Amino acid sequence: MPLQLAPAGEADLPKILEVQYAAFAQDPINRLMFPVPTPPSTFEKSLDRARRDISNPDVAFMKVTETETGEIVSFAKWYIYKHQRPEEEWNKEEKRDWGEGTNVEVADTFFGLLTRNRRKFMAGEPYCCKLVTSRGRRICTKRCPAVLNLLDTLPAHQRRGAGTKLLRWCADVADQYGLPIYLEASPAGYHLYRKFGFEDVENIDMDLTRWGGVGTHRFACMIRPVHDSRVQPI
Repeated sequence: MPLQLAPAGEADLPKILEVQYAAFAQDPINRLMFPVPTPPSTFEKSLDRARRDISNPDVAFMKVTETETGEIVSFAKWYIYKHQRPEEEWNKEEKRDWGEGTNVEVADTFFGLLTRNRRKFMAGEPYCCKLVTSRGRRICTKRCPAVLNLLDTLPAHQRRGAGTKLLRWCADVADQYGLPIYLEASPAGYHLYRKFGFEDVENIDMDLTRWGGVGTHRFACMIRPVHDSRVQPI
């Protein structure tokens, strides 16, 4: 059945969370951090956070649905910063209530690594001209970026083009405003991001044996430089 891309609304959030939990059910870090199945109280905390996020003008939730059934099979959550943000906004520390059954040490460690790398490469200043070296090239992030926070697809619907639709949408927005895009790529999504012009800038390695897991899990910090000169005033 064909797939359709559209903005997500608040009524879609419970299903979006179900997609997220299903997509990460076998992820080795996720299995160390969160209990399976998700306790109802933890689901409600996540839903409350999603409701706050969707009301934020800098956040865009996009969904991919089956055209015949209307089922949400994939979604992405983007932060799209078109204006300069003060340091007290992008550099603030937030203590998160993870919910019942969470291994707080693993969660704080993992998300702390992600947060520090986003600050390192993107900060919040649209004209800071932060230079990042990637394979001998320089990527200049003069403008505030678009940041991919989440992109998840139900396992039964992977490799149908849903992720491509979601990435193409943000790439078009980024090109319209002359913005780079930043994300952290898991091994599963890495090759798709490379096809969209994302370039490696650093790796995040997390030793899972500290918490009884197996091996080291790697995420790639990636940036898609500005691809289009058709920059609109922002």
